[in-house]
Amino acid sequence: MIRTRENGEVDVFRNPISQVKRHQRSLQFLIGDVLSMERSVVFVHPKSLLGTIPRQEAVFR
Repeated sequence: MIRTRENGEVDVFRNPISQVKRHQRSLQFLIGDVLSMERSVVFVHPKSLLGTIPRQEAVFR
């Protein structure tokens, strides 16, 4: 994921889908099978540009 700021600076972030999968695994490890979990990635900034998203992933804008 890449963010270009209004002043032209560019920031690079890790893949948010990989990040949410990692967080889900960590939470499942901590709490076990007590709760069922669904994962999703949500982009809230109105200028977000989303590229190709795998169909099996829940990504929202």
